[in-house]
Amino acid sequence: MSINDLMITNADVGALVIALSDENFVPKDDLQSVQAHAFARRFLNMWVSAEEAYKTGIASEALYSAASMDVKAVVGNIPGVVRVFETVGEDYDLTKYRLLDPLVEAIERLPARNDAAR
Repeated sequence: MSINDLMITNADVGALVIALSDENFVPKDDLQSVQAHAFARRFLNMWVSAEEAYKTGIASEALYSAASMDVKAVVGNIPGVVRVFETVGEDYDLTKYRLLDPLVEAIERLPARNDAAR
């Protein structure tokens, strides 16, 4: 099931995306924090997989281009998730993937965070 299918068919995911659309997103509770991190991790896994598939010749230029547009759309349309990506991204080397450049740039533009709020 795609992310879009989840947002259409699952009210909880839709509500999470609405919450993450606020650039000042702060999880309302532990459950929403876990959901936000899982949401971000799912995107990262898809994007990293798309880049690796493209690098090895498994994925076409068209698929890579679609993934690139997806990164830009998520970063631009769901700004609250950028802070979540910052935390989740600590488990990845985001700079290793050219596809993630818009995300890395958005993370670099974030104001310094209060580590106690992680």
